[in-house]
Amino acid sequence: LRAWAGRRQPAILCGSGNNAGDGYALALLLHEAGKSCRLLRLGDKFSEDGRYYYDRCLSAGIPDGLYTEGTELRGYDQIVDCIFGTGFRGVAGGLAAKAIEAMNRSGAKVIAADIPSGLSGLSGLGDPCVRADMTVSIGFPQPGHYLNAAKDAVGTLVNVDIGIPAPESCLRLAEDGDFRELLGPRKNYANKGDYGYVALVGGCRSYSGAAKLSSLSMAALRAGCGVSMLAVPRCIAEAVTPYLLESTLSPLPDRDGFMAFDPKALDGLLGRVRALALGMGWGMGPDNASILDYILRHFEGSVVLDADGLNTLAAMDRGILQETKAKLILTPHLKEFTRLSCLTKEEVLADPVAAAEGFARETGTILLLKGPATIVTDGKETW
Repeated sequence: LRAWAGRRQPAILCGSGNNAGDGYALALLLHEAGKSCRLLRLGDKFSEDGRYYYDRCLSAGIPDGLYTEGTELRGYDQIVDCIFGTGFRGVAGGLAAKAIEAMNRSGAKVIAADIPSGLSGLSGLGDPCVRADMTVSIGFPQPGHYLNAAKDAVGTLVNVDIGIPAPESCLRLAEDGDFRELLGPRKNYANKGDYGYVALVGGCRSYSGAAKLSSLSMAALRAGCGVSMLAVPRCIAEAVTPYLLESTLSPLPDRDGFMAFDPKALDGLLGRVRALALGMGWGMGPDNASILDYILRHFEGSVVLDADGLNTLAAMDRGILQETKAKLILTPHLKEFTRLSCLTKEEVLADPVAAAEGFARETGTILLLKGPATIVTDGKETW
């Protein structure tokens, strides 16, 4: 309410459902605070609650009118979007689409009630949809406030708790401090061996940069491991050595610019580490499938598969996922996930959370599906 002090009369665009009811309730609050506004309705349909608040607006004398296709919205400093809520599915069309487009070209500050109209609360997709400067979610945020194109449409997200209970099965939003307890305190009387070795395995003659970047990030060391080893084909060892900051280099046998399958060399590497990440810049070498199969059958630690590790897995028999001794974490982006899951891009985008959870449950893996908002799930718990 304070945001409207000294400004021109704002417009509140209302559809026909309970999201419109939020607009009518807002108009009453503004009126009671001594601030004027104008209601613009897209029609004469109302939900039961919406009708109740609309009638109260009429009794209070709040200016009211119908939005028509030719209505311009450039004369308003602020517009409140109350056309569709989080339950909207499909594609906005007709007069609603015209109103959405008018809001987007108005130059006004747009505040969306619940979610920008036209955006799916499930997938975060919608075209056309309102491009809001601020979105006020009600009760708790929905997946559609974060996934896919949502961040380009939502603007600043503010959640208002009005006492709606969260469903028993809900997503968790990762925030600062959520994972601190996983790291635990460090002992003073300790050495690097107490905190374990990890290996970053990847690279080929054509793609040495990915191996360098994975080492330079020092993410494993920041998370608390004792030693981070970089294992690359021998042919690029000299190329990556100048970029090692804290990693121990472990050159592996190579052939024609790719990593070669050598059980003895792999045993030497696997016997030293608790966890490994495989696939960064690995390329699609002829021995990749043999190397990955050997690791999954013989290593009992945690394996993070990325990039060409995922592409290699996608071409292998899925049965290996049931037989592996390792704790397997897959980190695909959208295209890599379509290869792994045999789902189409459209099927994944329509409900990324369900697609990720279903795959994780079916395969017994932890899936980290990359995107504007990353989804991490074991099929039971989802962040």
